[in-house]
Amino acid sequence: MDLTQTKHLFSVSEINQYLGTLLDMDPILNRCWIEGEITNCRYYQKGHQYYFSLTDGHSTINAVVFSSNLDALPFKPENGMHVVILGTIRLFQKRGTYSLQVTTMSLKGDGSLQALFEKRKAALEKAGYFDPDSKLPIPKYPTKVALITANPSAALEDFLTITSQFAPHLQRILAPAIMQGVQSSKSIIDALNSIESRITPDVIVILRGGGSAEDLASFNDPDLVKRIAACQIPIITAIGHETDTSLADLAADLRAETPSSAARLISQPFIECIQTLSHLLSHCHYLMNQQFEDQCQLLRYFLDQSKRSILHKSELLDRTTSDLSTLITHLNPLNKFKQGFSICQDSETLDSVQSISDLQHGQEIKTTFIDGHVDSTIKKITKKSLSL
Repeated sequence: MDLTQTKHLFSVSEINQYLGTLLDMDPILNRCWIEGEITNCRYYQKGHQYYFSLTDGHSTINAVVFSSNLDALPFKPENGMHVVILGTIRLFQKRGTYSLQVTTMSLKGDGSLQALFEKRKAALEKAGYFDPDSKLPIPKYPTKVALITANPSAALEDFLTITSQFAPHLQRILAPAIMQGVQSSKSIIDALNSIESRITPDVIVILRGGGSAEDLASFNDPDLVKRIAACQIPIITAIGHETDTSLADLAADLRAETPSSAARLISQPFIECIQTLSHLLSHCHYLMNQQFEDQCQLLRYFLDQSKRSILHKSELLDRTTSDLSTLITHLNPLNKFKQGFSICQDSETLDSVQSISDLQHGQEIKTTFIDGHVDSTIKKITKKSLSL
C-alpha cells in the first residue's frame, strides 16, 4: 500500500493495516526490552490471558500475556511490580490501538523475587497466616490421602512408590494441578476447593519437585497462602528441595523437605507399628517356645516320677500277690488231703460231721479223700479226746 499518493482517499482499515505492516517490519519493535511498573493488572480466565499497563511514571503502554506464554512466566504479574519485559509491539487494527505482547518477564531492583518474597512474608505473617497455634494436627494413621501435583511427575512417582511399599493400604486420591507458572496458584486453589467439597480426606499433600526460584514462585502467591491457611483439612507441603522454603510451606500445617520425605513421614507411623508388631510377635513366639519347653520339661519330670511310682507299686503288688499266692496255697484245703486228712459228711444232708457226737448208729456217711470218697454206715462209736 502506497500512502505517498496524497490524492487517494483511505479507509480507516487501510490506515490501520498500513501501520500494522510498518510495526511488523520494524526489527526493534519486533523484539524489544521495556522496563516499567505494572498497573491496572487483570486476568481473563476464559482466554487464559493477562492484561495490564506498563508505566514509567510519565507514559503508559498496554500489555498482554497470551496463554501460550503464561507458563513461561516465573511469577504472576501484580500491580506495583517493577519489571523488565521482552516482547513485541503489535497493532490491534479493529481498535486502532497498539500493545506490548509479552514473551517473558523478570523482576528488577526492589521488585526482585527475594524482595517480593520478604515483603509478602512480612505482610502475611502480620496477618496471622503463619500462626503455629492455628495449624491442624496431622493424623498419625491416615487412611485416605489427597495428592495435589502434576500428573505425570517425578514427585508423584516418588510418593506413590514409597507409600506403596510401606503403607499399601493407604487410599491415594489424585487432584491434578498446574505446578509452575502464573496459572499454578489458581490451579492449586481450584484443586483444594474440589477436595474440600467432595473428597474430605484425612490429609492433603501438595507435591512439587525441585526447580529454580522462578519455577517455585507461584507457591509464594498470597491467594494460595491464604487458601492453604483457611483449609479445614490438614495440609502437608512437599515443595522443591530441602533448602527451598515457600510461603505455602509456612502456611501449611506441616512442611516436608521433599516429596519423598512427605511419603516417608506419612508411612513412618505404619513402619513403626509394623516393627512393633513384629517385635511383639517375635517376643510372643520366644515366650511361647520357652513356656512350651518348660512345660515339656515339667511333663517329662512328672512322667518320670509316674513311671517310678508305677514301677514301685508294681513291685509291691508283685510281692503282695506272691505272698497271697503262698498264703492261699498254704490255706488250700486240698493240702490237708495230702497230709492224710479227709472230710466226713452226712450222706443224706451233706452236712459236715465235725464231732463224733453228730453221729448215730446206723447213720450213713460219706468220707471224701483227695482221690475220691467212700460211703459207709456207722456200726460203732468210740469217743476219745485229742489234746491240741
